[in-house]
Order: sequence, then C-alpha cells, then structure tokens
Amino acid sequence: MSRHVLLPLLLLLTAVYGQVAVKSGGQNKRSRPATRTGFELSGVAVNSVSNEPAAHVEISMGLAEQPNPLQTTVTGADGSFSFRGIAPAKYWLSAHGRGFAQQGLDEHEGYFTGIAVGANLDSQNITFRLRPDSSIVGLITDNDNEAVSGAEVMLFRTGLEGGETGTYQLQETTTNDEGRYHFGHLAAGSYYIVVSARPWYAQTPNRGMRTYVKTSAGGQTEETQIGPPDTSNPALDLTFPLTFYPGVTDPAGASVIDLQIGDQTTADVSLTAVPALHIHINGIGTPTGASLQQQFGSSVLQVPSQVAESENGIDIAGVPPGHYLLNMNAGNGAKSWSRPLDLNGDSEIDPSDSAPGIKVSGALRLNGQPAANAVVRLRNRASGLRFDAQTSDRGEFLLETTGFTPGQYEVAVFNVADAALGSISATGATVRGHSVQIGGTGAVHLNLTMSQGLARVEGVALRDGKPAAGTMVVLVPQKLEENASMVRRDQSDSDGTFALPNVLPGKYTVVALADGWRLEWLNPSVMQPFLKAGTPLEIGTGRKYAVKVRVQSSTP
Repeated sequence: MSRHVLLPLLLLLTAVYGQVAVKSGGQNKRSRPATRTGFELSGVAVNSVSNEPAAHVEISMGLAEQPNPLQTTVTGADGSFSFRGIAPAKYWLSAHGRGFAQQGLDEHEGYFTGIAVGANLDSQNITFRLRPDSSIVGLITDNDNEAVSGAEVMLFRTGLEGGETGTYQLQETTTNDEGRYHFGHLAAGSYYIVVSARPWYAQTPNRGMRTYVKTSAGGQTEETQIGPPDTSNPALDLTFPLTFYPGVTDPAGASVIDLQIGDQTTADVSLTAVPALHIHINGIGTPTGASLQQQFGSSVLQVPSQVAESENGIDIAGVPPGHYLLNMNAGNGAKSWSRPLDLNGDSEIDPSDSAPGIKVSGALRLNGQPAANAVVRLRNRASGLRFDAQTSDRGEFLLETTGFTPGQYEVAVFNVADAALGSISATGATVRGHSVQIGGTGAVHLNLTMSQGLARVEGVALRDGKPAAGTMVVLVPQKLEENASMVRRDQSDSDGTFALPNVLPGKYTVVALADGWRLEWLNPSVMQPFLKAGTPLEIGTGRKYAVKVRVQSSTP
C-alpha cells in the first residue's frame, strides 16, 4: 500500500517512498462477522525487539487511499486491539505510544501493508510489530571544555534509502543553554553528527569599514577615517570549523554512529577554535548573495562566515581553513560565478580568474498553462546532490550557482496534483529521457510539460501461486538510468494486492521482490537480473491495467 495515504499521520523521514507484517499463524482462520453489519479487524501489538506486548498504544485505522482515520483504539495490557463492525474493504493501520514513534504496519520507507477485510479473508490475526524509539543525544563543548550554546547540530543518515546508497541530511537542531542537543524518534541505521558554531567571544576586524581619504585644510593635508574605528582584538579573530563527530574537521575522518532499534546513544563533540581567515573579492559591488559551501555526502553545507562590502570589493570574514565552493551571485547585471577554493590562509580573488557558474532556468506547463508553486528538482546521478526551485505564478524557475557541476541530472516535479512530468526540451543541455546532460559553463533552459494522461496498474504478488503480503513491487521503466522519476513502487497488502497510480505512458517491467528494500534497486545493473522474470507492460494514456507478478528472492 502506498505511503501517501499516511503521510499526514506518519512523521516519517522524507525522502521519497510504507509498513507492517500481517502474519502470525492462523493463516487458515477466516474473518467472522463481528456483528450482523460488519467484520472484525483485530490483533496484537508487540515490541519488535523484546516481543513483549505493547500496552496502552494508540492504534488508528482508515480506508486505503484515504488519509483520515475512521476509528482509534488503545491496546490492552496484553497488547490486543480490535475494530468491530467493519465493512468489507481494505484498511491501513498506524500506531504510536510512549516509546514508539508514529508508524504504519510493516513499514518500509513510508510504504506499509494494508489489511483486506471481508468474507474468507483473515483480518483477526494481525501482529503489529512496533519499532521502539531510538535517539542520539550529546553535549557540545569548546577547547576549554565549556558548553557551546546555540550551536547548530545536523544529523545525517547514511546507507541504503530509496534504492540508492548515499548520505543525506535528516534533521537539525540547536544546543540549549547547557550545550546539549537531542534527536529522537529515529529508525535503526547509520548516522553522522555535524556541528556548526561560532565562538561567543569571536571578534571580526572591521576591515571593510576602514576607509581613509586625504583632504586639504589651510594648505595642509590630513587623513580622515570614514566609518567607526576598528576596536576589535585580532587575537580573538577566531572561528570553529565545521566539526564532525567525534571532533574532527576532515569529513573523511567522521565516525559513523550505528543505531539499533531502541538504542539511546550519546555522541559528544568538542570544538576547537582556530584563527579565522579572510577572503577579499576584487571589484564587485554589493552582492545579491555570496556563500561558501562544503559538500558532505549527498548534501551541501553552508559554511558560517560574515560577508561585507569593502572599499573596492567584497570581504568574507570568519572563515576556517578548508576546501570549499565559493558562490557569488553579483548584482548590477554582473555575471554570477562559482569556483572551488582551498583555503589555508587569507586569500584575494579576481573574478576574471573564475569560471562562470552554471545557470539553469526553465518553465513548467500544465495543459498549456503555467504551473505555479510546483517544486522542480534536479539531482546529480554521480554525487547525489539535489537542487530544488519553486515555480513562480508564471510557472518559471531559476537555479543558479548553487554547486552545479557538469554531469547527468534527473529531473522531477513535485506538488502538482494528479499530474506527472511528461516531456522535457532543453537549450544548452542534452535531454535523455527524464534526465538532462549539463556541460561545464553557460546557461541552460528547460521547458517542462506535465501530463495528466496517467494510467494505473493494479495486481497481485504471488509466491508459489499464493498471494504474498509485504512484498516490494517496482514498476521499472525502460532505460532506468535516464528515467528514474518514472519509477513507481508499492508494498503488497495482506491479500497480496498492490496499486501503482499516476503512471506515464511507456514500456515497463513489473517486478516483485521479497526483502527488496535491502537492494540498490535504482541501479540498472542490480535490477537487470530481476527484469527477466518480471511482468512486461506497455502503458497507454489514461488506462487501467491488471497484472499478476511472481515474487522473486532479493538474492538472485
């Protein structure tokens, strides 16, 4: 069952793609009408680690593909729950309680297993295995062992997610007055902690404010200072580099925090102040944006710094040593540009030595009209970096000097109801399916057209000829490497059925994989062995398809 039904209810990681096990013996038992007017949906909730009953947990249920709950109950001391008088239909279940974050039944990456209720269907033997909360807490201190309050602490998750292995930012928080932070409701997995802060005592010299002019008064020449005098202490011109747990500044030395279900892990980080460096950019007026960025995994981190106008350019102060991408969006019609920067000391930069940044603009149309307030995403297949832009009232968008490098970018569009990205045309780039190949410099313009002629694929996953619950089902388009945004997924329900909505016309293969969540299924070479035993489909416009798919083992 698709995750989208439960998104308003489940406080999930985000990302891009369910949940629950509907099995616990009694497979031959059939649902009995609980009353003269309906059936019963019942079972027991247990702690997935200890297997003990999960008492006093709130269980909600609702109709499949409908987000609002129909009924809510609380489990008894033995973990049991029951909904009676239920009409024949398919339903979702979600649960939350003390020590258990909101979650759906057998959830995987936002997909879950729905329960089919009706005659000759077993809906009274559900085992809802609840994952206990996990958390990471810690204390941020400086090199004097004093607490650092107001530090920005970022949580990254690394590993397999959405069919690919990568490292993505998940959450961020700020330390309290005692320098402590807390990340709760975490799933089992591998995590990194990154800290950004500035010493409370740091003083940045007012280099941009010290301007002198010579004037003549009574035949004598004198110097006059414009702006306030620089009263800062150069010895306090210090900064904290971006610091990775357990206290290193090189991303390659960051330690992984392996979090198991129910773990409460402590990760303290000590920051070391270093002399701040300064960058002067010659001959540029007030910028509309100047920033330093550092890549970590599939994310781009903003490096803390202070940007100010100086007499003949731009000063960036408070910068720690490191390897960065310097982005400059200049005003007054000047060209914007980006350049890599290895900073080991104060630096002076001439914009003429920098390559222009890649600028990507475009327009989004739906039924010939501008599509406003949509989100257009370009994702670099090699680095995993994602760049988002929101369309204006005129359906236009702009992405400029935000870390673009030459390469292949998947194009996807979000926040347009009942439509999917249909076609792409481009100038300054080569279109390959739902991807574009971008070169080194210059402007790229994309014309994106949304399609409402969408199809729906429904079916049943079969293992040894019998319906199989909890199976990952993937609709794989031809040339997966160019059409990742056309993929559709679901998790089969208690009766083995699944639904794949909003499918664009084209040629596909439907694949059902037991434990497929552990695969890099977005990698064409990984999926290739499974395509041979999948069910081929050629999808037309606006049609509905019914298929049967054989469940394959995730290890061919």
